[in-house]
Amino acid sequence: MKYKTTILCLCFALASAHAQTGMSLKEALQYASQGNTDIKKQNLAIIQSQQKVLEVKSQGLPQIDGSAQFSDNLILPKTLIPGEVFGQPGEKIAVQFGVQYTLPFSASASQIIYSKAFKVGVEQAEAAVKMSAAVDAKTKQDVLYNVASAYYQALVLREQSHLIQANLDKVEQSLRVVQSQFENQMARKIDLDQLKVTYANTETDYENALVNYSYTLDNLKILMGYPIADTLILNETVEPKSDFIPSNAVSENPKISLLANQEELKSLEIKGIKANYSPTLAAFASLGYQSQFSQFNQMNWFPNSTVGVKLSIPIFDGAQKKHQIAQRKTELQSIRLDQQLLNNSLNTQYTNALNKYRQNQKNVANQESNLSLAESVFEAVQNNYSNGLASLSDLINSDTGLKNAQSQYLTSMLQLKISMLDILYVNGNMQSIAQ
Repeated sequence: MKYKTTILCLCFALASAHAQTGMSLKEALQYASQGNTDIKKQNLAIIQSQQKVLEVKSQGLPQIDGSAQFSDNLILPKTLIPGEVFGQPGEKIAVQFGVQYTLPFSASASQIIYSKAFKVGVEQAEAAVKMSAAVDAKTKQDVLYNVASAYYQALVLREQSHLIQANLDKVEQSLRVVQSQFENQMARKIDLDQLKVTYANTETDYENALVNYSYTLDNLKILMGYPIADTLILNETVEPKSDFIPSNAVSENPKISLLANQEELKSLEIKGIKANYSPTLAAFASLGYQSQFSQFNQMNWFPNSTVGVKLSIPIFDGAQKKHQIAQRKTELQSIRLDQQLLNNSLNTQYTNALNKYRQNQKNVANQESNLSLAESVFEAVQNNYSNGLASLSDLINSDTGLKNAQSQYLTSMLQLKISMLDILYVNGNMQSIAQ
């Protein structure tokens, strides 16, 4: 009973699709561009990389620190000094220095004057922002492709359920006729039983199509970031897109931009290691006060202040940076090889996708013609059967042929849609169907 209730709910949802405003593919893609989890996470990654730039730049601003400390010297240290100081030559006399309490506090500041490593660090952080943007573009391409594929699959399954329902109605009509003929001893029981089997199988196919459609819709909702509990209605058809004109634009694929950014980052990494050979110049200043006392009512304060510059010059590091640069150059060569491979791969993918699209166009035309022929055959056989000019086997065979033709047509339509998406994806142009 619970399963039947689910089927009834699915049937109601399909029937309601004609009475409610549905969501087009364009709207679904636009929704996914805002609601998909992967896209949301990548947006956060972009914000994080932008904050990283500000973090690195802040290192070039004045760095100010403050400190304060209170010490209670429970046992003051003693120091041995020559006895000559006290008129006792040849002896060492222990003298206690200091007071019980000390209270110093100070503020210090430093400022980078020149640092090549700092400058390169800023460039690396800014390049990382561009890298995040390239990853974001690729993520959106992947999401849009997956959403569009799921959308088309859902359309095909919906259309399939409609066709099976129409077939079920036809079989049910034939079943009523044969049932009446059997009751009037004008048809054999085996004919009635065969038709009942056909009806049961068609009914099962219809229920399976509804369940598969529901599963595909749920998957589409997840990809879009759409609330699972809400109803999602699709308002497009699986008809071929006549205005689609394929063109080779693989240079716009975000994977190319991604590798280009990887190359830039690796080059900056080498530049950053080389920058560590350069000297660094920084200015510093400090101001503080210190009090030393034995009793709290005898606090005396003594100021202190320092200003200066510090020059750090790297001299020898055991050739560590040399070997680091050699490693990064090897990695850079690997990235450039990946770029060559990617260019060749994308052009091959485009050629294959284009050939597949053109072949699928032919398949759709052929299957459309076959479907029209199968429908004509079924109608003729059904009419002949009603007039006693065809056998039940002929009717069942024509029904099976019609189902196969319908299935092949829908399959060819889906393959055509997917091959169109493959061309858009390899061109990095999925956003064109979302605009």
